[in-house]
Amino acid sequence: MSLVPHGFDVLSSGLENAALTTVENIPAWKYFEETTAWLPPAYLNGKSIVQEIIVTTEAAKALERNTRQQAKSAAWQKERKLRLTSSKFWHVMKRKSPWTTKGLENITASRELSRVPAVNYGVKMEAVAAQRYEDVLRKMGHAPVVTSCGLLVNPDFPWLGASPDRIVYDSVEGSYGAVEIKCPYSLRDCKAHELLAADFCSSLIDNVPHLKRDHDYFYQFSGQMGISQLGWGDFLVLGRHFILIERLRFEPTEWKNVRRVLDEFYLLHYTFAISLWRLSLR
Repeated sequence: MSLVPHGFDVLSSGLENAALTTVENIPAWKYFEETTAWLPPAYLNGKSIVQEIIVTTEAAKALERNTRQQAKSAAWQKERKLRLTSSKFWHVMKRKSPWTTKGLENITASRELSRVPAVNYGVKMEAVAAQRYEDVLRKMGHAPVVTSCGLLVNPDFPWLGASPDRIVYDSVEGSYGAVEIKCPYSLRDCKAHELLAADFCSSLIDNVPHLKRDHDYFYQFSGQMGISQLGWGDFLVLGRHFILIERLRFEPTEWKNVRRVLDEFYLLHYTFAISLWRLSLR
């Protein structure tokens, strides 16, 4: 039985066919091994929010393990609220005008999206996409082991957070990578050849997908790799008739520049926004 259905197109980038391999002893994902709990500078002492986000390496590992249900986890919801998470990085990186109270509210506010058809479709299809991705890699001769992932908070800079959809061990890489899944409702019935004229997060050059470097998702995905300290990741776009898989490499220099902007925003503005949000709940 074919792993990929007849008439289903696979467009990939950065992935090579390999001799079929098996992995008997998969190494554990040793994340945050060389990190230490961040100590706030003197000018931040006394800010309760700053004290709340500090985590040790062991606490960070426990947080990830205990929040693998993501949106269904109360701890995931609570801990994300205190941090700037990767899905919102683009708000900061693309901001041209000075921050206003309204602008900060747009980042910190919680929105009820359970009734939005596009959101429901994406949630419904995520597991399908993960399985199809695994099937494609196996057909290419890889031996992937795909697992869920909780909230990642790096002890070195605990004000940022990320929740990749999956973590994968690839026998060809001999290491772990992040997996981010997108199932656009607008592309659900598209055929692969129709993607050339579609306006979405990736561009196709000679049927090779490239995540647009100025797209919101690029900031999200590069942030996931930066926070998790993973050296690579697979970005997926799924429709009923196609899957796009792009293997991206972590870019330390670019992440350092992005971090500088995100860190400044959090410490100067986001802590203030969280304080306002807490006052509004009283």
